[in-house]
Amino acid sequence: MKLSVVMPVFNEQSWLERIVCQVMRQRIDGIDALEIILVDDGSTDGTRDTIQKLSRKHADIISPVYHERNLGKGAAVRSAVDKMSGEICIIQDADLEYNPADYPTILEPIISGRADCVYG
Repeated sequence: MKLSVVMPVFNEQSWLERIVCQVMRQRIDGIDALEIILVDDGSTDGTRDTIQKLSRKHADIISPVYHERNLGKGAAVRSAVDKMSGEICIIQDADLEYNPADYPTILEPIISGRADCVYG
C-alpha cells in the first residue's frame, strides 16, 4: 500500500529538510511505498530552492508543486491531491506541528480496514 504525504509549505525554509527527513524515516506496517508532495504556496524565503534541492535528491519520492502566489493551505492541499497516487493520504504541516512518528498509530485503523478515515 502506498502512502501519499501532502505537505503544504509557506516560508518554511528553516524546517523543511528536517520534516522531510522525519517523514522519510517512518516505517509503517502495511505501507510499502511513500510519496511526498511538497506544495510551495508562494514562499518568499528560499523555500522553493530547498524544495528543488530535495526533489532532485529524492526524485523517486518527492514531487514538487509550485504556486506563484500564496493561495492558502486549502488550495495547496487541492493541488497536491491532484498529483497524489497513494491509496492513503496524510496531510503533514511543514512547521513540525504534527509529529511523523505518530503515523503508525494514526494510520493503523485504515491499514487494518477498521476505518476509512482518521481525524486527529
